[in-house]
Amino acid sequence: MNKIIIDDNLILQRLEDTEDNYLLLEKWYKEKEVNKYFEQRELSLEEVRNKYRERTKENTNVPVYMIELDNKKIGIIQYTKKEDAYEVDIFIGETNLLNKGIGTKVIKFFSNYLLKLGNKVIMCPLKENKRAIKCYEKCGFIIEKEYEDIDTIGNKQIYVEMIKLY
Repeated sequence: MNKIIIDDNLILQRLEDTEDNYLLLEKWYKEKEVNKYFEQRELSLEEVRNKYRERTKENTNVPVYMIELDNKKIGIIQYTKKEDAYEVDIFIGETNLLNKGIGTKVIKFFSNYLLKLGNKVIMCPLKENKRAIKCYEKCGFIIEKEYEDIDTIGNKQIYVEMIKLY
């Protein structure tokens, strides 16, 4: 599945191994609203390439899709297949498009799509990311538990595991 059409102006397109894509991801990782909750820091262009190049390959364990609105790339959604579930991550990189319902629309569609392939979808936002938690609840996810884990830069964080069942 390289292209998923949500509606006439919103599609998901598999991330391709191009310099333009890496430059765009680097730009988004410089956005405080993105790196505050998604990576907890800015990523350099080299770090972006290292993180995402492998995810562009056909047999990757973490397929990444560019979210395109009116033919403009605005963010990403990705998933990892777990034992009995799919774990999903998303961010809207174009911060002027936050709070417009786009993420909600993408997550509803994508989680329902994945539920056809498995019986559970999981999202694990930081507990302090109230906007994400509210969005996921609107999409049918319920809070399963809170847990402590180490984030990408070594800090202890509280996460909320949210699930949506088939």
